[in-house]
Parts: sequence; C-alpha cells; structure tokens
Amino acid sequence: MKKSNIEIIREIRLLLNQLEINVQRDQSDLGTSKEKSISGLEKKGCMGLIISLIEEGFFDTVKSVNQVDDKLKKNGDPYSKKVISMDLLRLTKSPRRLLRRLKQEDKFMYIKQK
Repeated sequence: MKKSNIEIIREIRLLLNQLEINVQRDQSDLGTSKEKSISGLEKKGCMGLIISLIEEGFFDTVKSVNQVDDKLKKNGDPYSKKVISMDLLRLTKSPRRLLRRLKQEDKFMYIKQK
C-alpha cells in the first residue's frame, strides 16, 4: 500500500519530535560531565585550547598562527600549524565567530571579535 504525502509528513514530524526529545535528554545527561567554555563550546583538543586562550585574553591583540603555535607549545600542547590554522579559521566563521581574521603583509592575523 502506498502512503500519501500527508502520512509521510506526519511520520517525519513524529520522528523529528522523538529525535529532539532524545537529543535534549542526552545533552542534559552530558551537561555536567564535560567542561564548557563561556562561549558554550566544549573545551577539547586544539580548538578547546584556542578557546581557552581567547578567554584568557591572549587574542586581545593581533596574533599570527606562529604566535599561537609558540604559545601552545610553551603550554605543553604541540599541534601542527595546519591544525591550528584550520581551527583558527573555524573560530572566525558562523556559528562561533569568536575571532576576526585580518591579512597583514601576506599573513593572516587573528584578534578577538568585539
């Protein structure tokens, strides 16, 4: 038996409602176990370390990828410049937009979004 479009839409809505309930339940269960930053993002990996640097005020002045790399290495967290660059770029785009990216002398520089 072939289902009508209206029946399919009803089933999809029901499944979406169930999914939303499950996601909310999972988020409430995990909410206390994972450290989150003031931006609401999980602090994990290279991205989490960069978010911590933003919160500490490291990006209150313009910083290059090399400066970020040096700071992470100094703190005992070495990552490749490629990973650092990609995470910095992700932090300039929606939905995060924590950083602004500027081009100075053929190099990209990053500063905290105001």
